Amino acid sequence: MNIESKKYAIKIIALLFLVILFSTNYYGGNSLFFLEDNTLFILRVFLGTAGSVLLIIYFALKNKEKRELTKRKGRLYTKEAIRQMEDYGISEESIELAIEKGIKKEGRLNTFYTYSSKDSEGFTVMLNDKGYIVTIFK
Repeated sequence: MNIESKKYAIKIIALLFLVILFSTNYYGGNSLFFLEDNTLFILRVFLGTAGSVLLIIYFALKNKEKRELTKRKGRLYTKEAIRQMEDYGISEESIELAIEKGIKKEGRLNTFYTYSSKDSEGFTVMLNDKGYIVTIFK
Protein backbone atom coordinates (compact mmCIF):
# COMPACT_ATOMS: atom_id res chain seq x y z
CA MET A 1 0.00 0.00 0.00
CA ASN A 2 1.57 3.31 -1.05
CA ILE A 3 1.50 6.54 0.96
CA GLU A 4 -1.38 8.01 -1.07
CA SER A 5 -3.58 4.99 -0.31
CA LYS A 6 -2.68 5.17 3.37
CA LYS A 7 -3.46 8.90 3.53
CA TYR A 8 -6.79 8.34 1.80
CA ALA A 9 -7.72 5.46 4.12
CA ILE A 10 -6.78 7.45 7.23
CA LYS A 11 -8.81 10.44 6.05
CA ILE A 12 -11.90 8.35 5.27
CA ILE A 13 -11.80 6.46 8.58
CA ALA A 14 -11.28 9.68 10.56
CA LEU A 15 -14.17 11.40 8.84
CA LEU A 16 -16.37 8.34 9.31
CA PHE A 17 -15.60 8.29 13.05
CA LEU A 18 -16.36 12.01 13.34
CA VAL A 19 -19.60 11.71 11.35
CA ILE A 20 -20.80 8.92 13.65
CA LEU A 21 -19.79 11.02 16.66
CA PHE A 22 -21.70 14.06 15.45
CA SER A 23 -24.72 11.98 14.49
CA THR A 24 -25.03 10.91 18.14
CA ASN A 25 -25.47 14.58 19.08
CA TYR A 26 -27.62 15.75 16.19
CA TYR A 27 -30.05 18.29 17.65
CA GLY A 28 -29.98 16.54 20.99
CA GLY A 29 -31.10 13.27 19.45
CA ASN A 30 -29.20 10.06 19.23
CA SER A 31 -28.85 8.00 16.08
CA LEU A 32 -27.52 5.16 18.24
CA PHE A 33 -30.66 5.04 20.38
CA PHE A 34 -30.20 1.35 21.17
CA LEU A 35 -27.13 2.06 23.33
CA GLU A 36 -27.33 2.82 27.01
CA ASP A 37 -26.04 6.17 28.30
CA ASN A 38 -22.79 4.79 29.73
CA THR A 39 -21.97 2.85 26.57
CA LEU A 40 -22.89 5.84 24.42
CA PHE A 41 -20.58 8.09 26.45
CA ILE A 42 -17.65 5.67 26.04
CA LEU A 43 -18.36 5.39 22.30
CA ARG A 44 -18.46 9.19 21.92
CA VAL A 45 -15.13 9.58 23.72
CA PHE A 46 -13.57 6.86 21.57
CA LEU A 47 -14.91 8.22 18.28
CA GLY A 48 -13.94 11.80 19.09
CA THR A 49 -10.44 10.86 20.20
CA ALA A 50 -9.78 8.36 17.41
CA GLY A 51 -11.20 10.65 14.72
CA SER A 52 -9.14 13.61 15.93
CA VAL A 53 -5.93 11.57 16.18
CA LEU A 54 -6.43 10.14 12.69
CA LEU A 55 -6.97 13.62 11.24
CA ILE A 56 -3.79 14.82 12.94
CA ILE A 57 -1.90 11.86 11.42
CA TYR A 58 -3.38 12.63 7.99
CA PHE A 59 -2.29 16.27 8.08
CA ALA A 60 1.15 15.30 9.41
CA LEU A 61 1.63 12.94 6.45
CA LYS A 62 0.39 15.59 4.05
CA ASN A 63 2.79 18.21 5.46
CA LYS A 64 5.67 15.73 5.35
CA GLU A 65 5.03 15.31 1.64
CA LYS A 66 5.37 19.06 1.16
CA ARG A 67 8.71 19.12 2.98
CA GLU A 68 10.36 16.21 1.15
CA LEU A 69 12.40 17.40 -1.80
CA THR A 70 13.52 15.70 -4.99
CA LYS A 71 16.07 17.07 -7.43
CA ARG A 72 15.24 16.90 -11.12
CA LYS A 73 17.38 18.48 -13.82
CA GLY A 74 19.09 20.78 -11.34
CA ARG A 75 15.97 22.07 -9.61
CA LEU A 76 14.35 21.01 -6.33
CA TYR A 77 10.70 19.89 -6.35
CA THR A 78 8.39 18.90 -3.53
CA LYS A 79 6.78 15.47 -3.83
CA GLU A 80 3.44 17.24 -4.18
CA ALA A 81 4.74 19.21 -7.18
CA ILE A 82 6.05 16.03 -8.84
CA ARG A 83 2.70 14.31 -8.31
CA GLN A 84 0.90 17.28 -9.82
CA MET A 85 3.26 17.32 -12.81
CA GLU A 86 2.47 13.67 -13.43
CA ASP A 87 -1.27 14.24 -13.00
CA TYR A 88 -1.30 17.20 -15.40
CA GLY A 89 1.22 15.71 -17.86
CA ILE A 90 3.66 18.61 -17.50
CA SER A 91 7.36 18.00 -18.13
CA GLU A 92 10.40 19.58 -16.46
CA GLU A 93 11.08 21.43 -19.72
CA SER A 94 7.61 23.02 -19.56
CA ILE A 95 8.27 24.06 -15.97
CA GLU A 96 11.54 25.70 -16.98
CA LEU A 97 9.75 27.47 -19.87
CA ALA A 98 7.16 28.79 -17.43
CA ILE A 99 9.89 30.15 -15.15
CA GLU A 100 11.81 31.71 -18.04
CA LYS A 101 8.95 33.09 -20.15
CA GLY A 102 5.87 33.00 -17.94
CA ILE A 103 4.10 35.93 -16.33
CA LYS A 104 5.76 36.52 -12.98
CA LYS A 105 3.81 37.57 -9.90
CA GLU A 106 5.57 38.14 -6.59
CA GLY A 107 3.88 37.08 -3.39
CA ARG A 108 5.00 37.59 0.21
CA LEU A 109 6.81 34.28 0.44
CA ASN A 110 6.27 32.72 -2.99
CA THR A 111 6.70 33.63 -6.62
CA PHE A 112 4.14 32.50 -9.19
CA TYR A 113 4.85 31.95 -12.88
CA THR A 114 1.84 31.56 -15.15
CA TYR A 115 2.47 30.14 -18.58
CA SER A 116 0.39 29.07 -21.53
CA SER A 117 1.07 28.44 -25.20
CA LYS A 118 -0.87 27.40 -28.23
CA ASP A 119 0.46 23.85 -27.74
CA SER A 120 -0.53 23.44 -24.09
CA GLU A 121 -3.08 24.49 -21.52
CA GLY A 122 -2.08 27.19 -19.12
CA PHE A 123 -0.62 26.34 -15.75
CA THR A 124 1.00 28.12 -12.82
CA VAL A 125 4.21 27.16 -11.05
CA MET A 126 4.78 28.27 -7.46
CA LEU A 127 8.34 28.68 -6.19
CA ASN A 128 9.04 29.45 -2.56
CA ASP A 129 11.58 31.97 -1.29
CA LYS A 130 14.30 29.27 -1.34
CA GLY A 131 13.79 28.70 -5.06
CA TYR A 132 12.29 25.24 -5.14
CA ILE A 133 9.03 24.32 -6.78
CA VAL A 134 6.30 23.86 -4.21
CA THR A 135 3.21 23.26 -6.33
CA ILE A 136 1.79 23.38 -9.83
CA PHE A 137 -1.82 24.10 -10.65
CA LYS A 138 -4.04 24.77 -13.61
